[in-house]
Amino acid sequence: MRCCGALRRSSLAERALVEALLASVGGAGEVEPGPRAADLTLRLGNPSDLLAAAAVLLSKHAMAFATVVATDETATPSGDMKVRYVFEPAAPGAGVAAIPADRFVTLLVGVDPACPEVPSLAMAIPAANWHEREMQDLFGIVPVGHPDPRPLVVHDGWPPGVFPLRKSFDASQRLPVLAADEFPHLVAEGAMYLHASGRGPGSWLRRLKRVRLGRRGRFEVIHVDRDPDRATDRRWMN
Repeated sequence: MRCCGALRRSSLAERALVEALLASVGGAGEVEPGPRAADLTLRLGNPSDLLAAAAVLLSKHAMAFATVVATDETATPSGDMKVRYVFEPAAPGAGVAAIPADRFVTLLVGVDPACPEVPSLAMAIPAANWHEREMQDLFGIVPVGHPDPRPLVVHDGWPPGVFPLRKSFDASQRLPVLAADEFPHLVAEGAMYLHASGRGPGSWLRRLKRVRLGRRGRFEVIHVDRDPDRATDRRWMN
């Protein structure tokens, strides 16, 4: 249990909040100012304490969930990933311990890259639902207990184990599209050449191969190669 000197000199309301947070995690945490001078951050010693700490903020301290921020910090001395759950005052001046209107409180969880799991807040805080699904898609951090852990920002044919916001992701690679219900009619992929010079119908469509996505029969041009005779490149969706 740690509390920096600046917090020891804080107001009664601030000290009450800090004491409640530390009590909720059994003292296995560290409270410090930041990221701004007016804000507080609780570094959780155990990810399993996340739900208890969040409950303290949501109940008598009248705070509301704001957002989730995940980062890959495996290249830093900590060697882990981190998830920051940010809360803001829902009703400034309300609650047993009034929180200033401009104060944000962050619950900071360190995540082991070998077992990237955190407890899900989605059942207690519905607004966290999509945030946690995005975190899972982009970082591979699993919100354990999430009521609907389906992919949200990657398609159903996205290859497993590939997380585009991890530092190890190679953005130059071309990923395979796996068979999935989202792509039941994959036909082909190719290139379309368009002219911007207005030289007639025959000059502005050279070759077109289409990809049919889903059961609605949508067609998408996946890639447009440069034709040396034309001035511009454009991507098109029909």
